Amino acid sequence: MSDSTQSSHIYLNSKVITFENSSSNESFEFHQKLPFYTATPLKAAPITAARLGVRHVWVKDESNRLGLPAYKILGASWATYRELETRFGPFQSWSNLDELKEQLKNIDVTLVSATDGNHGRAVARVAKWLGLKAHILVPDDMMSDSTQSSHIYLNSKVITFENSPANESFEFHQKLPFYTATPLKAAPITAARLGVRHVWVKDESNRLGLPAYKILGASWATYRELETRFGPFQSWSNLDELKEQLKNIDVTLVSATDGNHGRAVARVAKWFGLKAHILVPDDMVHSRQQAIKEEGAQIEIVNGTYDEAVAKSATMAGEKYLVISDTAWEGYERVPSWVVEGYGTIFREVDEQLKIQPDLVAVQMGVGSLASSVIRHYRSLNHTTHVLGVEPMHAACVLHSLEADELIEVPGPHTSIMAGLNCGKTSPLAWPLLRYGLSGSVAVNDNSAEEAMRLLAQDGIVSGESGAAGLAGLLALTTDSARQALGINSNSSLLIISTEGATDPQAYERIVGRSHHTIKN
Repeated sequence: MSDSTQSSHIYLNSKVITFENSSSNESFEFHQKLPFYTATPLKAAPITAARLGVRHVWVKDESNRLGLPAYKILGASWATYRELETRFGPFQSWSNLDELKEQLKNIDVTLVSATDGNHGRAVARVAKWLGLKAHILVPDDMMSDSTQSSHIYLNSKVITFENSPANESFEFHQKLPFYTATPLKAAPITAARLGVRHVWVKDESNRLGLPAYKILGASWATYRELETRFGPFQSWSNLDELKEQLKNIDVTLVSATDGNHGRAVARVAKWFGLKAHILVPDDMVHSRQQAIKEEGAQIEIVNGTYDEAVAKSATMAGEKYLVISDTAWEGYERVPSWVVEGYGTIFREVDEQLKIQPDLVAVQMGVGSLASSVIRHYRSLNHTTHVLGVEPMHAACVLHSLEADELIEVPGPHTSIMAGLNCGKTSPLAWPLLRYGLSGSVAVNDNSAEEAMRLLAQDGIVSGESGAAGLAGLLALTTDSARQALGINSNSSLLIISTEGATDPQAYERIVGRSHHTIKN
């Protein structure tokens, strides 16, 4: 029987007694030596007190405890420490985590826990702090994104950044086949639903002949990397002239992808007369795999997640193989930085189309490259636009990193229908911009993404599961406090980046209830 159908059930205990004072508790001193320690706030709740008919109600707010959104880290950390000391101690006196970790470096154990959420994450965080492994068992109903509610983080550390240097990618893209500025569309039905004056949607469902924006970053990054290695190239005005200069270059473009980026790299290889080798996770839907193959690329299916495909692609780098990735790792930052630059064309176009600065931009996040480009543009000097990042519930690596104030990996499997956002590792290149440029971050479930797709369809906009994620994040802002913190009110103008069209047509028709061919603006 469902809990939601039950009335409350009260038991009054007639056997209450008092107990002797507890022995001295050392856990308080222990917790004070852990990262991010500060006492969580005790807040007065006068409205609640009035409702209950009492003088005071005090709420101990555990929504940010030692960098996690729940109190469980207190028990998990102390219990782990005491058990380790009991088995392997005693430990020498220590004053910070590095000193404790040094004493644990030769201990090879795995922390095991069962969880329905917060305790397991806490044990995993303790294992990470102490340099141990963690094995967390969860019930099968915890793995579905659709059963989880949204999770919102508001950033108090937002700053503006120096203006970016002149970006040549816009002029580059204008020389590519099929270039035209993608449309900026009004979405009045969506605006009414959100209670704002305007919602503008930058529709990337047909960008340079592909159904997603990724070709902007892939093309610019590939061109710059080729020129760095084999250039400089002579001036060119069309693709045939550039291709002529590349005809004696024998390299293969390599990329890992969960869909759109890999297809974009394959298309660039086709344009430039090069070969492409694309690595994909084993759960990629057939239609997206087939689209990559039709670009002439060789596909390699990796038995694992997108992040594991990225790791394998990194090992292939060499004289004959150029890795074109939109995420960075140690020693590999040049290409991802050009990917971010390439996305800047979107916002150059928006400036010309909109003429005014939006009050807020909602942007979906995988590894964070697109969000970085948004921040570089809209959080530069003399700009006050808020930026809201949006991720799937179980691949919210940016949100959890913001909460911890350090890069946090979210292990897979990542099974959201927002396939382009199923990433467990934030790009370290993007992290400084995300850390101080996002006004807020929200993780949403699959149901929210589907609702956003249907709502955009009412405004005549075809947006896929990942493409509609920005709107899904806005729909999750249900409290006045969150909207106020992000400056959203009835006079606001909001910008959404619909990053893809119906890249999985069958799924789109199932979710929206009609074919994407019937949606017209």
